[in-house]
Amino acid sequence: MRSLHVLQRLAKQAVDRERQALQAIAGEIADVEAAIETRQKAIEHEASAPLDFMTSGATLDAFIQAGRVQIQVLRKRLAELQSSYDAQIERVRQERVEQKRYELLIERRAEQAARETAAKEQKTIDELVTIKAGRKG
Repeated sequence: MRSLHVLQRLAKQAVDRERQALQAIAGEIADVEAAIETRQKAIEHEASAPLDFMTSGATLDAFIQAGRVQIQVLRKRLAELQSSYDAQIERVRQERVEQKRYELLIERRAEQAARETAAKEQKTIDELVTIKAGRKG
């Protein structure tokens, strides 16, 4: 029974590790989404700003083009992260199933031990009743 408790504890630690990895991926997704939004706002801001004598159209176009390339790279990274996120969710589920398996085994063993104890108690009671009945008779 002790070994099952150890295995259950190890399974719980595995679930915790996988959840932490899932949270890390979720944090990275949020960071990439924020970076995409920042790039888009910068492009919109620069595109809507009036041109002055220090700004040329070619420089603005280069900035906008570079921003769009960065956004494409970030979106690709976001897609990779979302794929990793989905795979990580599956790993969390698998580890949770393993943990639940140990929980059920422990519960079944405890129920079996309780039944065995109840049977022993009943046997002892029956023996005592038989002995007491034998003394009276």
